[in-house]
Amino acid sequence: MVAIVMACLPADTSAQSVIPADARVLYVSSQRISAESATGRAGTARLQAIQAERTAQIRARQQALETTRKQLAGATTPEERTRLTLQETTERSDIDRAAIQMQQDLQKLQNEISSELRQKIVAVLNEVLKGTKVEMVANLETAVVWAAPGLDITSLVLEKMNATAPQP
Repeated sequence: MVAIVMACLPADTSAQSVIPADARVLYVSSQRISAESATGRAGTARLQAIQAERTAQIRARQQALETTRKQLAGATTPEERTRLTLQETTERSDIDRAAIQMQQDLQKLQNEISSELRQKIVAVLNEVLKGTKVEMVANLETAVVWAAPGLDITSLVLEKMNATAPQP
């Protein structure tokens, strides 16, 4: 039987005060944990830094391509046109490859960050759910259509994660 409790989280967010005694199923908001935990914010910062760096690299390549196109427009000899046409094609291909590689690298990093965050969430859940009757914790964004607010332990998980996170 799933406990349905209609209550807001109290100011004291110790496991015993937050988790209903007869609860078997609880949920957390992984989006909120990602946005509000030190680990989640650090991961987002890493992702944004890589994205900004790669975007700047691609922008520089696009400027070089634009320069080549201007040179091609002003080329006067067939040899110069041929050389610049080949250079333009190569630069366009390089930009396309760099954009694809950036997307793959960002996706890989996002997966790594998600995995790290999930490991930390599971460790916190293992700690705070010891001695409870809870059998399952669902992710609000992917598996829960409706749940009573009293079953949300996101604040408790955030408190524990941020308490153990290294301070910047």
